[in-house]
Amino acid sequence: MTRILQALRHGGKVTHLFGVRHGRYSDEHHLAAATEWLLSAHAAAGHGGYAHTYHLVLGWRPACAETTGTIVPSLLETYRMLGDQRLYRSAAAALRWLKGIQRDDGGFSGLDGRRPSVSATGQALAGFNHVRRHFSHFPVEDGQRRAATWLVSVQAADGSFRCHARSGQPRSRDVCVGAALIDAGQQLEEPRFVAAGLRNLRWTLARQADNGFFRHAAGDDGPPFLHSLVQVLAGLLDGWALTGEQAALNGARRFADGLLERARDDGVPFGCYDERYRPQGEERCLPGLAQWSAVCQRLATLGLDAAYARQARASLDYLKTRQYLSHHPHLHGGLPGSDPVHGRYLRLAIPNWGVRAFIDALLAQIRRNMPQPAY
Repeated sequence: MTRILQALRHGGKVTHLFGVRHGRYSDEHHLAAATEWLLSAHAAAGHGGYAHTYHLVLGWRPACAETTGTIVPSLLETYRMLGDQRLYRSAAAALRWLKGIQRDDGGFSGLDGRRPSVSATGQALAGFNHVRRHFSHFPVEDGQRRAATWLVSVQAADGSFRCHARSGQPRSRDVCVGAALIDAGQQLEEPRFVAAGLRNLRWTLARQADNGFFRHAAGDDGPPFLHSLVQVLAGLLDGWALTGEQAALNGARRFADGLLERARDDGVPFGCYDERYRPQGEERCLPGLAQWSAVCQRLATLGLDAAYARQARASLDYLKTRQYLSHHPHLHGGLPGSDPVHGRYLRLAIPNWGVRAFIDALLAQIRRNMPQPAY
């Protein structure tokens, strides 16, 4: 620990102490390293979920439902591409763990393990939804129904989620929860779930300012990190894909255009913005940047501005040079929360959702590069 603190005092060059190297290799090379890190996070948790973070000083933190719920689909999709049975077994074990920790009321607890959480329940529900839609041999219908029922029970009349929300404030980034409710409702043929999701989608759209920025992205008074901002974008795009609600796509496009215009000279967004799109510091939020790359690829696939495809590639190339490649088993394949690593977002830590988002972005890029069938 003393060596780490000394390194921080001399410019923050911590990871060289662990033999970390950086480089830019093929998408497949970085994908393989990222999945190895998630397998290490799974082994470190020891009971089915994925360790929440690896901290350079404090080590591994326990697993939680929220991030495990998003990782299961990503590993199953990677398994489908690579055929690595370890990924399938890991995702299947995590899915069993999720089903086993679901509360009697249908919700999932947050990181503290005591209170139900809207975000944790929504992300677990999204994981169940993806599994049922694409890997239907896993029995998740009961978990879907119970999670969706709990979310509807705690939703405010205006469509927001205040009760059991993080910080006790409604957040526009919880539109991902609304989209998960719509998806579950369509799969389970439950109109009340779809209606609840639509109420949340429309509440979120009402939070959009004239300049395209979404207020209350993080649910508090501070400027939101890129991670929270792109959560809003992803949820709106999911909602539009499920319902065809044009206002959701238009809102996402306006917001994405605003972020695109204000990217740095190297084409990569800053880590934190205020409501006038003014960057709050020079650092980067790497999980948000990975999500941004994936969202830009979605927008490019829709045939929108070609700048989105360039932005997706630039962000992905930047992330590649920040991924840890090392013989150290807890670091190899990891992606820190901030660049520099001692930045404000998850200081000195590797969050599992950042690695998962990096995997999603790599998978999307690899699929875009695949030759299209001739007809």
